[in-house]
Amino acid sequence: MAKFFRRRPRAIPKIRIFKNESIRARTIRLIDENGEQVGVISRDEGLKLAREKSLDLIEISPKAEPPVCKIGDFGSFLFNKQKAEKKQRAASRKAELKEVRLSVRISQNDLKVKAERARSFLLKNSPVKVTLQFRGRENSHAELGFEKVKNFVEILAEVATPEAAPRKIGSRIILTLRPEKVKKEK
Repeated sequence: MAKFFRRRPRAIPKIRIFKNESIRARTIRLIDENGEQVGVISRDEGLKLAREKSLDLIEISPKAEPPVCKIGDFGSFLFNKQKAEKKQRAASRKAELKEVRLSVRISQNDLKVKAERARSFLLKNSPVKVTLQFRGRENSHAELGFEKVKNFVEILAEVATPEAAPRKIGSRIILTLRPEKVKKEK
């Protein structure tokens, strides 16, 4: 019975950040609010310096020996850390393979419309799989299919490069286009 229930995605473990009195280490390596290293001092001295400046003592690197702490605003530190993590997650997102389907009898104008759709995928850095499906007697005229795929690739030549030559598998011609690295204009 239990195998029918869907498993919940595991929660990402939260990293606990210690501040002020909750820092356990007796000696710390201190960095001031300007990013300059003060040196290795006791935790109590670090707390005293932080309170003089009306800021918090934040443990940045607890696994270092001695732990690294910084003087700064804890709310601002958390905001910047969350912002950096969000940016990192967005950058590590996998490019999804998109597919565009063609047929031998597609008109030139429809081919251009499909190419524009593929162009939008490629500009978003997603690879595009081009599939041309043969139906019935069309299968005996594979050269027409290869011609359509070649035409499609020529339309997208400035934004994509074919991974390999188009190949016929059964009643289909398959080709994968990879986006080219385009320099962003500012």
